Formats: sequence, C-alpha cells, structure tokens
Amino acid sequence: MELTTKQLKQLDDLHEKAWQRYRLQWMLDHGFTLDDLTKELEDMLDVNLPEAFGDWEHNCGFGSQIWACKDKFLDCEFKESPGVYLEPKDMAKYRGLTDMKDIPKVLYHVTTKENAELILKTGCIQPMHGKNSERNGEEGYAVYLCRPEQAWFWTVMLGTNGMCIEVHTDEDGFPDDLIYKQNTDGYDEYITGMCITGDAIVRKPVFADVPPLKDRQRFARMVVTTTCTLCTTIARMFRNTMDNDNKHRTDIKAWEELARASEYNAFLIENTDFSCVNIADTLKDYADDGEYAFTDTYMCTDLRLWEMLPKYKNYGYTGNKDTLYGALARLHKAILQNFSSGLYTHTGGFTG
Repeated sequence: MELTTKQLKQLDDLHEKAWQRYRLQWMLDHGFTLDDLTKELEDMLDVNLPEAFGDWEHNCGFGSQIWACKDKFLDCEFKESPGVYLEPKDMAKYRGLTDMKDIPKVLYHVTTKENAELILKTGCIQPMHGKNSERNGEEGYAVYLCRPEQAWFWTVMLGTNGMCIEVHTDEDGFPDDLIYKQNTDGYDEYITGMCITGDAIVRKPVFADVPPLKDRQRFARMVVTTTCTLCTTIARMFRNTMDNDNKHRTDIKAWEELARASEYNAFLIENTDFSCVNIADTLKDYADDGEYAFTDTYMCTDLRLWEMLPKYKNYGYTGNKDTLYGALARLHKAILQNFSSGLYTHTGGFTG
C-alpha cells in the first residue's frame, strides 16, 4: 500500500528528527561538545560565537525554553543518573573519584610475612598478580588495600596470617590513581596500579585486630549463604545440560568461572571459623527468606544439593572435566568437614 502525502510528510519528519539526533550523538561519540562546535564556527565566520551563544542561552533559548544551568544539572539530572551522561569508562573513573572523597587516611595492605619483609626492605609495595588475585577472579597487576577495621576479614578471605602493612594516604609516595571498590558482601577494597613508596608506608608491620563477635558471626553466616547460592547455581547449570541445552554445555567460559568460584568457596570455608554460629539455624533463616539452601533436596531425589556435587561428573559437561570436577570435589569435602552440624537440616527442595 502506498503512503499518502500526509504519511510521507510524517515519515520525512521522523527521518529529519533522527538525522538531527544522529548528528548530536555523533558529536558525543567522537568526543566533541557544543564548545567545540562554536569554536569551529567562530574560526570559520570570524565572530565571537561563545559570547553570542551565551547571550542566546541566558536571554532567549528555544522560545524561552532552555536546559538547566550546570549547577542545577549536576545537582538534579546528573546526580540521579550519572551513567546516562557519561560513557562506561568515564563512569568508572567518576565513581572512583567521588568515592575517594571519603577515603580514610590510614589503609592496610594485607600480605604474607615474606612479602611484608620484602616491602619493608625495599620501601615499596609493588603491583602484583598472584594466586590470591587469580583465586578472586581479579585481572591485571595491582596493589590491594582495605580499611583497618576490615583487615581481619581480608586475612581470612586471602588465607594469610593476619600481617599487614600500614599505609598513609595523605603522605608523599601514595599514588593518585586509587579506585574504590565495594565487595558484594560489604567488605571494601581500594585498588591502585602504581607502586606505593616513601613516607606513605609505615616501616613496621601490624597485625589485623580480631573484630567483635557479632561481626565475626556476620562473616561466618555470609560464607554459609554464599555456599548456598553457589550450590544452587551449580545445580541449575547441570540441570540445563540434562535438558540438552547445548548453549550451557558449550559455554566454556561460564564453566571455567563455576570451577574458579567453587575452588575459592571451598578455600573460604576451609579458612573460616564457624564455631561462633549455628549452621542449622543459619540455613533455616536463609531458606525462610525464600532462598535455596545447599541442604535442599535436588529435584525429585532424596539427595541434597551438597551431596550432588561429586555426582555431577555423570552429567553431560564437555569441557575441562578434571578442573571442574576437582573443584566440585573440594567444595563437597569442605562442606562435609565444616558444616557437619547442619548437613541434614530440613530446608525444603530445589526445583530450579
């Protein structure tokens, strides 16, 4: 059916509107601003366009309509949704800079006894990428710092003996590229890709203070519930292979991440003291909140999710089986040895 003249005009108007928006978006995509545009026109026309533009902006606008002034924009639209106005790479930098406003003057670098001795000898904390970085899925070389009151938790998560190097952020030798990152479980870390040197390093090691009981209980419960979440994810992944979902069978990156997460979760269980919490009560509370627990029975079986871990090797995964099944076996062993008091807690069933 041919369009009427009116419809053709409407289509043409939409094309023109899209073209206008495209040009604005093109400028943004290529890093140009209104200031760049006015400067180019000013050079070409030999007039003071910024002055003329400023006069139009303040006194005329689009029939008396105009965008918010910069201060109002920053306090309203930008404050509410900064990601709308900044590209991802700039957004990450912005988050880091705004979070640094509250950076503590003292941070701790959690490390081993051997590394602490080397740092104090050389007067430098160098960016590294070691086993802990790999275990936590971190990429690149970096120095990791934390708040002193959270250092004990990081010693557990990293498997160190509690030794730390104290760093002063307001002294010479502290880098200016610090990025703030909040771990999903509420434990903060600060990251820099540069060396920390000079007066920023206190030349005497310190040990992380053991936190109050309630904080240690919170941490132990977090490890239990994280294990529940992981066991649920594992169950879903393997259930999908049973459904002949070829996408899940061949998504090697997803399976590799599952193996890494299983290894780290087992490591975390092995290094955590659960004597301060009741495992069964923690599992019941988690299940009562509507979540699956690792003590849920799997589908139409009597086996619990933790019991399924060594049995998944009979399922249809086609990737690096030694790595994956080795990680699941370690996780199964860690659960069996550390959560014995709650292994058969009645929490319902997993249905996916």
